[in-house]
Amino acid sequence: MTKLKQFLWAVVLCYLAYAIYKEGLQWKPVVLMVLAILAVLLEIWKATPQYKKMRERYFSQNRED
Repeated sequence: MTKLKQFLWAVVLCYLAYAIYKEGLQWKPVVLMVLAILAVLLEIWKATPQYKKMRERYFSQNRED
């Protein structure tokens, strides 16, 4: 991930943590926090060599099936 994306995700996660702290454990901020964490993990996983290898294998343009 680029530095800008990392910073923006940090801002989003800090804001959601602050919202959960101020409002208490309500379902909306907690669900948003879980979705944000999953999105960050997906972004991190997309930068790995395993993802690139899988993408080449399953989503190549010249695939013959």
